[in-house]
Amino acid sequence: MYTIQDLIDASVEEEPVKVQAAFDHLIGQKVMDALEIRKREIASNMFKDQEENTDDEDNYAEDEDTQSA
Repeated sequence: MYTIQDLIDASVEEEPVKVQAAFDHLIGQKVMDALEIRKREIASNMFKDQEENTDDEDNYAEDEDTQSA
């Protein structure tokens, strides 16, 4: 597990392999964190949208019944 300090130290020590490994690890963590947040947002909104669509359909059916009478 690399830290930003490891990235800086490897840069100062001119160790490109360590710089690349630290950079890849740190960027990979950022990407995984962002994906997890987005996944949770999508999951929470997915079912909310279905409930709203069901409510809209119920309201439409009620409007048709009222207009028919």
